[in-house]
Formats: sequence, C-alpha cells, structure tokens
Amino acid sequence: MTPVPYPVLFGMAGAFSFSAIIIVLGQLLTGEILWAAAIIGFIFSFAVILAIYHFLKKYIN
Repeated sequence: MTPVPYPVLFGMAGAFSFSAIIIVLGQLLTGEILWAAAIIGFIFSFAVILAIYHFLKKYIN
C-alpha cells in the first residue's frame, strides 16, 4: 500500500475545515446548507494549499 504524502493530508484537512466553515456560515446566514459552495470551496482551497506547498518547496530547498 502506498502511503499518502503529508502535504496531501494537510491539504485535505485544511480544505475540509474550509468547507465546514462555508456550510456553517451558509446555514447561519441563509438558513440553507450551501453544498455547491462547499464543494467548490473544498476543491479551490485544496488546490491553493498544494500550490503554496509546491511553491515553498521549490524556493526553500
């Protein structure tokens, strides 16, 4: 079994927490659960977290 790299785990954890914030704020502000916004937010934040990781890895090492 191939281990999952740490940046992917941390990226997913950050993306899940960002999605949870979108869901909670959407529920509080609009009274509806904003699933589409949460999914888009998850994908976007996961991509941004991994891009930042690769940028830092390239310029720090």
